[in-house]
This record gives sequence, structure tokens and C-alpha cells, in this order.
Amino acid sequence: MIIRLLIAAVITLAGVIGVPTGYFPSESFAPSQSDSNADGVPTTVYFEETGQYLGGEFLEFWRDSGGLPVFGYPITSEFTEDGRTVQYFERAVFEFHPDNPSDWRVLLRRLGDDAAGPENRRNSAFDPSEPADDQTYFEETRQNLSSLFEAHWEANGGVRIFGYPISSEFSANGKTFQYFERAVFEYHESNDPEWRILQPLMGTEAAAAGGVDTRPHPKRGDVA
Repeated sequence: MIIRLLIAAVITLAGVIGVPTGYFPSESFAPSQSDSNADGVPTTVYFEETGQYLGGEFLEFWRDSGGLPVFGYPITSEFTEDGRTVQYFERAVFEFHPDNPSDWRVLLRRLGDDAAGPENRRNSAFDPSEPADDQTYFEETRQNLSSLFEAHWEANGGVRIFGYPISSEFSANGKTFQYFERAVFEYHESNDPEWRILQPLMGTEAAAAGGVDTRPHPKRGDVA
């Protein structure tokens, strides 16, 4: 059973837009499986929760890079958008770049940059920072990686998945935040340890803003 506890995550950074609401996904899921490789590992998975399929390199990337807690469920099928193969998830958008090296063919859209926007960047949290002794500093964006988020950032792919930090750590509405090129991290101190760091539902927000079709697909007859 999927237990969803709605949690408010609205940021008020001196004239900033809000960050969408998040929730606790289940700690495990049992998707129906339609296709498997020779070792019995599913190559295509159907999610009853959203009525969407996930397969191929996007499924492999999803599994290897954090899965449900990091990206959420798929909310669209795989499709072509602006000449590129994409798929929307609750917390991210996957893009396929076939000409990149194999480890970089699947990338996250830069939703952190999009969420920051011109208004947010006027806040002092987005000003360039000086190196701090207890934090990792990135010359690329002149920001420190918050020690609060560093372990989560590194464990789930680091710069390849989330990009560089584009803000310093800051607090609002009882939560702590940091913006990255491709994501936003939220720290919820009262949550269970494994769910204290969450990402807002920016994939869902992006789909709504772009008028993307998120209607569920029926389960195919060959799915158990």
C-alpha cells in the first residue's frame, strides 16, 4: 500500500516563487513487469500508481541513480519533445542525448535553474560564496555544497545527476533548501531519516506548465 503524507513546501525567499508540494512515497513498490532480459531482470516496468511504463535506458538510469525516492514515479510515457526523447517523472525530467558518452546519454533537465529564475536569484542565497573550510567549493558556480546535503548528493550521482550547486544553503518555513542546476533539495528534520532529504515535484510542475499529456495508459494484456 502506498502511504502518501502531503507536506507543504512553499518557499518565501523575499519575493520568490513557491516550491511545489511533496509527499512521502512508499519505501518499496511492486510494479507489474512486462519484459525481462535473459537474467530475468525487467527491461520494461508498469507502474499502477500513475499508469505509465518505464523501460530501456531510462529505466536503467532510474534504477541506478536513486529510483523512487529521488525521481518519483513516471508521469508520462517516453516521447519526443523538441526533437529529443524525454520522459517526465514527478521530481525530474529525463532527456536522452544519443551522441554523448554512454554514461552521459541520460541527463536530467535543468529544472533547478528553471525554478531559480531571475526573481529568486536576487536573493542573497544565490550570491557567489567564498570557499568554506568545512564544505566542498565549486569554482564552476562559486558555491559551496552544503554539508547537510553533501552525502545525499554524492550517494545519488553528484554532478552527473544534479549538477553543481547554484545557491548556498538557506532556511524558509521550517525547512532547509539548496538549489542545484538540475534539482532542489529540501531537508525535513521531522521526517524519518531515509526521507529527510526530498526534492519538490518539479517534474509534475513542468508537465503542467507545458501542457504535457500525463493521462494513464491501460495495462497491456501481456503484463502479469
